[in-house]
Amino acid sequence: MAEQLHLPTEGPNPFAAPENGRNIVVVAISSPTSVVAETIRYAKMISKDIIALYVATDLEESDKIRAKWGQCQTGVPLVTVPSNYRLILQPILDFIEKLEREKRPNDYITVLIPEFETKKWWHRFLHNQTGWILRTMLILRDNVIVTTIPYHLKK
Repeated sequence: MAEQLHLPTEGPNPFAAPENGRNIVVVAISSPTSVVAETIRYAKMISKDIIALYVATDLEESDKIRAKWGQCQTGVPLVTVPSNYRLILQPILDFIEKLEREKRPNDYITVLIPEFETKKWWHRFLHNQTGWILRTMLILRDNVIVTTIPYHLKK
């Protein structure tokens, strides 16, 4: 472990940004909300290459989400991934895997997971479970950064 963590003193600067690298930001959304708006604002601060990713489990609901997204004027493209079996996580993981295959060697993928934080701690057991599982599954991938963006509810 020490050998792998050791910082070499010779050779290229390990703190230099990779040449020709970019940060592809994926924002997983379920619906345009204040939580998503906050996450998109943050995404725009860290990259110009942003994708909002929506998993469509219902065709009618998907149309409503796309229409609402268009009205929001986010400036961020919405990519809709169909899910025939009402699965949420696997289509997201498949999309990230596809991005990993297509990205250049010096590129990073940052997945932003919008989460709202409840006022009372015990309410947290009821919310954000999908985000927690997604984070756990993505954190083990090389060159994939996973960040949760907390949105604190006032009530």
